[in-house]
Amino acid sequence: MSKPKPFFVCPHCKRPFFCKSYHPKWCSLACAFWSRVTPTKNDECWPWTGSKHVFGYGEFKFNGKLYRSHRVAYELKFGNILPQMKVLHHCDNPSCCNPEHLYLGLQDQNMSDMATRNRNTKNRKLTPDDIPIIRELSSSGVPKLQIAKKFHVAFSQIASVLSHRTWKHIP
Repeated sequence: MSKPKPFFVCPHCKRPFFCKSYHPKWCSLACAFWSRVTPTKNDECWPWTGSKHVFGYGEFKFNGKLYRSHRVAYELKFGNILPQMKVLHHCDNPSCCNPEHLYLGLQDQNMSDMATRNRNTKNRKLTPDDIPIIRELSSSGVPKLQIAKKFHVAFSQIASVLSHRTWKHIP
């Protein structure tokens, strides 16, 4: 005689479900997702209220697998996403789960979008106007540490500017 399967009730949709796992919380990926999002108007961001990645993207586990909330939001609305595709935000809010604010793109589009919108964290405190000044100060003998203090950035950031690892497009 086999042991009966555990019976659970989903806290989101209140439907009963059976599961082999001893501690399932949700009956479906959709319920796990919607339990942490409160939709508002279509033109507003729908912030993720669950745990977040260090960069602000919502994330959660379901059946032992880690999911990013914005990818799940897109899939629930529009269907499957090819593995090479990224889900990008029109709103620049990483915790937003409103599918109307999301669109698909490749990694190079994501990087281009990041640069266009000045979201590169390495370059965030500096502006394009600062770069020629930094390079001129350095060529006139001002120490890198002094330049870093003047612009309120790390020494390593000034070193990256001067070696053209960052801000390559500005002479």
